Amino acid sequence: RHAAHALRQGVDIQSAGPAYLSRALWLLGQTDAARAAAERAVEIAAKSPIPLAETQASCMMMLLHLISEDIPSTRLWADRTRGLAQRK
Repeated sequence: RHAAHALRQGVDIQSAGPAYLSRALWLLGQTDAARAAAERAVEIAAKSPIPLAETQASCMMMLLHLISEDIPSTRLWADRTRGLAQRK
């Protein structure tokens, strides 16, 4: 059922949910929970039938590193996101 909805809407809610949750948790000061949610989003998105899912989760991970001022990781995830976007 989820896969049919995701294909119809073009959004994978299972990966988008934790991806966006990670930003909210970070802004609430829950950095460990934010990282865990972002990692979960990336793991879920890697298995998604929706091409945008993996790119979106990767981008949200990049943004999490950016707001934590981790520049090397930001660059790594930016490069990964760009590669995914070009592939899909």
